[in-house]
Amino acid sequence: MSRKAVGPNKYMLAKTLVVVGAGPGLGLEIARRFGREGFNIALIARRLESLNGLVSRLSEDGIRAESFVADIGDETTLKSAFAGIRQRFGRIDVLEFSPVPSPEGNADKYSPLTLDRTTMDRLHRVQILGAVTCVQEILPEMLERGDGAIFLTTSGSALHVMPVYTPVGIVMAGLRSYALCLNEVLAQKGVYAATVCIGVLIRRGDPLGDPARIADVYFNMYNSRNRAEQIIYAGDDLNALHDRDMVQRGVAWERPQ
Repeated sequence: MSRKAVGPNKYMLAKTLVVVGAGPGLGLEIARRFGREGFNIALIARRLESLNGLVSRLSEDGIRAESFVADIGDETTLKSAFAGIRQRFGRIDVLEFSPVPSPEGNADKYSPLTLDRTTMDRLHRVQILGAVTCVQEILPEMLERGDGAIFLTTSGSALHVMPVYTPVGIVMAGLRSYALCLNEVLAQKGVYAATVCIGVLIRRGDPLGDPARIADVYFNMYNSRNRAEQIIYAGDDLNALHDRDMVQRGVAWERPQ
């Protein structure tokens, strides 16, 4: 939990946004954008120190925020985090799911020729099973109210053939399909589901990839609810784009041959 202790009754009249996979870039700016509109903010990630830093930054802007630690690939800890959110805020109105599928181990395992089960299992547990767990945690209450919104964030590999990122493309394409299927089924039930496909580098000051600008896209979609998918794409070579992204995030990355 965050360091600021506040009684739950103070929060329960406001809507609540949950950001799963919260980080200092896009996750923080989505939280900030919804928080400015009066939303309570619940942040889920693995590292408490990082989460509390984000909570402190949001609190400086006068935004009510709490941190909840969970391994997104672990169903038990993820469900426990959602139980804590409901206890603190009483209801969940918007889910935004965007854990970054960072490479771990040997980069060669991201080639279609050398992809192994361990690499695929790790990404599947976080990006697919994690998303399913999150949706199932909040969907029954949204259906009961006839209101709510679900955003599943994907990358350019969900749309474009990128052999160098084969396992990421597999899970991102699956996540995109899941979001679009949810949209199709929930459209007449009052619950909005959509995906934002980000095919640009997320970096501050970038005309397309500035996280504050992208956060506006989410909030505008939440208000309009008129499309199942938004694609943010600059037209660059996506393989080169992702290579630069790895370098900017401090990952020692060489494209597998």
